[in-house]
Amino acid sequence: MYVFPLERGLVGEIKRFARIVIVSLLLLAFSGVFIVLEAKYHGNYWMPAAVLIMTSYLLLVSEAVKYIIAFSGKERRGTGGAYIIRRDKDVEFLVHTLSDSGIPVLLITRKRPDSTRRGVQVIWVSRVGDGVSPTDLHRLLNEAIKFLSGVKGKGVVVVDCVEFLLLYNEFKAVAKFLFTLKDHVLMSGGFLIIGTSPEVIGEREFNVLREEFPEASVEKVLSRLLPQGLFGIAGVQNVGGGEGGEEESQGSTRDSKGEKSA
Repeated sequence: MYVFPLERGLVGEIKRFARIVIVSLLLLAFSGVFIVLEAKYHGNYWMPAAVLIMTSYLLLVSEAVKYIIAFSGKERRGTGGAYIIRRDKDVEFLVHTLSDSGIPVLLITRKRPDSTRRGVQVIWVSRVGDGVSPTDLHRLLNEAIKFLSGVKGKGVVVVDCVEFLLLYNEFKAVAKFLFTLKDHVLMSGGFLIIGTSPEVIGEREFNVLREEFPEASVEKVLSRLLPQGLFGIAGVQNVGGGEGGEEESQGSTRDSKGEKSA
């Protein structure tokens, strides 16, 4: 399957396709010269003309097929997604569930790496020690791109420290960082989760982010990331006495009534 290289981006791919089209047209133009010579002198000029025409055709068709496959929903698994989740505990549950399910997770966070779940790759955002400075948004972006390249688009990037980034950067810079990160994640077929709320970053700022990152429940995100069976298990664990708990209690009540009647 053809996947756009992250470092070139969509604009670079469009330019590359344009160059392929130009080369194909030039080959067709040269073939026209040989066709004219063949018509005038009746030599063996038709052979190079046929080779040039066939080369131009194959070059253009093969490149077009790559792009059709790259944008095909069937081939680009899941097509990815980008969402906001408000509650911290829901974000934590999501990270833990994905980690337990073997899905690669990159967590950009204020929490120390030793305080997070094993198997989750952590970028500690801090101005001390071995952390990445909150002002170094370019490095955070590059680390996320490196992660996505390493897992071949199967990963999930979680950012749960938006408010900390806003302490050291203008909102415009943070929003630009998140929007660019979203583009890279979606192009790779991965998922980006932003953990924040209007109470934390402000109503106006939250509404701006929500235009790019629709709100979603943890159940919705898991339903897109996990097989149906695994999601069913995760959903019951997350509710913690919700629908599954109600059914169990109802079953126990029925059993107890049956015992009494017996």
